[in-house]
Amino acid sequence: MTAFTHLHCHSEYSLLEGSMTIKKMMARLTELNMTSIALTDNGFLYGAIDFYSRAKQAGINPIIGCDVLLARDMTVKERTRERIVLLAQNFKGYQNLVQIVSLAATQGFYYRPRIDWAHMEGLTEGVIAISPGGSGPVAQQLAAHCDDAAVTHARHLKRLFGDRAYLGVQRLGLPFEALMNQGTQRIGQEEGLSLVAMNDVYYLTQDQAYTRDVLRAIQQGKVLDADFELKMATTDQYLKSADEMVALFQDIPEAISNTQVIANQCDLHIEMEQVRLPAFECPDNLTSEAYLERLVREGIEKKYGEFTPEIETRLEYELSIINKMHYANYFLIIYDFLAFCSDSNIPVGPGRGSAAGSLVAYALDITAIDPLRYNLLFERFLNPERISMPDVDIDFCIRRRGEVIDYIVQRYGEDRVSQIVTFGTMQSRAVVRDVGRVLGVDLADVDRVAKLIPAAPGSYTSIP
Repeated sequence: MTAFTHLHCHSEYSLLEGSMTIKKMMARLTELNMTSIALTDNGFLYGAIDFYSRAKQAGINPIIGCDVLLARDMTVKERTRERIVLLAQNFKGYQNLVQIVSLAATQGFYYRPRIDWAHMEGLTEGVIAISPGGSGPVAQQLAAHCDDAAVTHARHLKRLFGDRAYLGVQRLGLPFEALMNQGTQRIGQEEGLSLVAMNDVYYLTQDQAYTRDVLRAIQQGKVLDADFELKMATTDQYLKSADEMVALFQDIPEAISNTQVIANQCDLHIEMEQVRLPAFECPDNLTSEAYLERLVREGIEKKYGEFTPEIETRLEYELSIINKMHYANYFLIIYDFLAFCSDSNIPVGPGRGSAAGSLVAYALDITAIDPLRYNLLFERFLNPERISMPDVDIDFCIRRRGEVIDYIVQRYGEDRVSQIVTFGTMQSRAVVRDVGRVLGVDLADVDRVAKLIPAAPGSYTSIP
């Protein structure tokens, strides 16, 4: 069997566009005996770490990438349909990919994140770039009969990425595909760019194509039957087997073999277990551990007035665990920005969750609940048998939250601070209502079915 790697795949992290979960993707790859795959979600790297972890567990080579919109000039507010697929070869490439995607989202955003050739300058080391068939700038210009513009894009691609630049071809049965593929082959030969076969995958199997139509209708708030343009013109954007792809491109065998050439060049290693925290500068040349203990003992004197045997035993136990797990810096950093809040009169909550079980957190005013009085367990917060970062839930005044973030950025450096996203999933009742709406089902029928679904897992709803 000829080796083939999918290099243009979208998961559920292409929000309301991809219906393929990463978990099911790995199971399907195992069934197909495929050993590598690229995740190229639209515009963002939301699924990168989940994908990396699951692929490694499944014995599959994970290629982290992104399907990014390419603008003529991302500083100008205009929409674009042209896309560029970027893949990380190694950790340096991954870092550059993160920077490109961040630039696209923070400086090039107009309806969606956008990047341009100029802003990718200096960020191409370790990155493989493909102008995909169908949606790529080369293919799009060929479809518009703008051959000179297509050549210009191909030259930009080669100038920036050198021998890591490729032209994609696809055969999904879409309009103008033959024209785009023929032109792409010609430009590839003239400009010295290799071809690579792609399938622009959005779902696992062909029978799931309709799901994508429904998702896009939900995304755009339209009714599927009334808006025919929402229906995709193909049902072939599924995770095809190597044999299926080889059969599609039997006249361009190098486009198949180049997928494996690219896959073999991608060897990304991300340190998943290593905790990297910003350095906390301690006074008097103290170590983080020594300074933490000093602050904690000062805090306990203020709160309790004396060190009872119970307090001393509990304190020594907690500090030993914290030091053993190398989390002294973590506590000092939280103490530091909460002290800033106190000095700046920024309201802060009393602390939530398992952190309330820590005497150290209480002594540092990270939490406002006495764990000894309420007999709270430290092990629920930090347990040496379960290696994971401690999680302190802190509530800030919503009006002055920005001041806290600004302080942390100034104190520790912009390159050491980031905000994280929380994903909401579509709940069962909401899904029924959304799907019913886009399918044009009578509202009363949709409401009746939705109410049959339990409001909470494990609860029971009788059928009228």
